[in-house]
Amino acid sequence: MITATTKERKYEIEFDNKNSNSGTVNGKNFNIDIIKTEEKEFHVIRNNKNYHIVINKISPENKEIILTINNEEYTFKINNSLDLLLEKLGISSDKDNKTKELKAPMPGMVTDIKVKEGDLVKEGDTLIVLEAMKMENNIKAVSDTVIKEICCTTGNAVEKNEILINFAD
Repeated sequence: MITATTKERKYEIEFDNKNSNSGTVNGKNFNIDIIKTEEKEFHVIRNNKNYHIVINKISPENKEIILTINNEEYTFKINNSLDLLLEKLGISSDKDNKTKELKAPMPGMVTDIKVKEGDLVKEGDTLIVLEAMKMENNIKAVSDTVIKEICCTTGNAVEKNEILINFAD
């Protein structure tokens, strides 16, 4: 599933595995016909209605796409299933949005804590080593931040979504 969000609305989109021209939007079935008319222009037919769509800009780093649909411009913020999973785990893929806590992405045992309270960490630094299913997983910082509180100890078992570290604001 992906979500596409504008200032006014949020669309939850799920495509059919066999046909990307059909699926559901906000739980309602859709089926569309698409014809590419120019390099970045498309003619779309949905429910006997015609739409002229122009792709103005695609910004992968911001996960945004700007479209003109029937002469009206729309900016969509796009999140895929991985983004939604990270959000549920309390880990944001949005660089501007600071996370306040690190949650265990899976049940396991904390085998090493690489930081201490008050440490300044950089994006990509390993914070905790979590053993799960006989594999060591390095849990890393998703942004530059300061360690406010460590909520786990080495050797302790943790459950999925359990808070491991709180970050300073």
